[in-house]
Amino acid sequence: MDIAECSLAELMEDPLVGLVMQSDGVDRCELELLFERVVRERHADGHQQTAPFGALLPGTRAVPC
Repeated sequence: MDIAECSLAELMEDPLVGLVMQSDGVDRCELELLFERVVRERHADGHQQTAPFGALLPGTRAVPC
């Protein structure tokens, strides 16, 4: 599968991407919270939202992990 065809949720759930993020010191929870904030702010600014954030990243919570 071409990476350009992957959704955000697919990329975040990919085990290899998870390992790379971990080795780079990326905190997955902080990244998910950042995505949540971006979606919320875009929605508040009147941008069309095609899906709620939870649909982008299943299992994401809006509270710190």
